[in-house]
Amino acid sequence: ARSFSRSASRTSPGTAAASSRCSAMRTNSSTVAKTLAEEGWDVTAVDFADAAIGCWDAKFTYWYIRPWQVDPSIALPLGAPNHPSYPSGHSCVTAAYSEVLGKAFPDVRPSLAANVDAAGQSRINGGLHYRFDIVAGQVLGREVALGVERERPLARVALPARGRDDEEAVAGDGDV
Repeated sequence: ARSFSRSASRTSPGTAAASSRCSAMRTNSSTVAKTLAEEGWDVTAVDFADAAIGCWDAKFTYWYIRPWQVDPSIALPLGAPNHPSYPSGHSCVTAAYSEVLGKAFPDVRPSLAANVDAAGQSRINGGLHYRFDIVAGQVLGREVALGVERERPLARVALPARGRDDEEAVAGDGDV
C-alpha cells in the first residue's frame, strides 16, 4: 500500500494536505466512507469525461484562433497547441471538478472556485486563451456538473477538522 505521508513530502503543501485527508478517508474502516469515496471518484470521472466531450465538440464547432496566432509577438514557453482556442479545455474540466467536489465538500468550495479562476488566468497569462475562452469553458464545465448532479446526486461530506498548517498550505498553494 502506498504511504501518502512519504510521498507528500515531495509534493506541494496543498497537495500534501489533500493527500493526508484522502489517506484518512481511504484507511477508514467504515463501509459508508469507502462507498462515498468510490461514488465520488465515479461522479468526478463522469464529470471529467462529459466536460471534455462538450468542450472538444465546441472547439471543433467554432474553430476559434488562438491569441498567439493573431499576435506573433506572444511567445509560448511550452509549445503551441494544435487545436482551437474556444472554449478553454482547462476551464471546462476544472469548473466541472470544482462544481461536483464543491457540492460534496462544501467546506472547501471557496478554495476550489479560486483554483478554477487561477487556472483560467494562467492560460490567459500564457498567451493560450482569451478571457471569453475561459468564461465559456467555466460555464460549460459548471453546466455539465449540474447535469451530472441531477442524474447522480452525490452525498455531502463534512471534512475532518484541519490544523492551522493545513489551512495555510491550502490557502497558499499556488500550483495550477
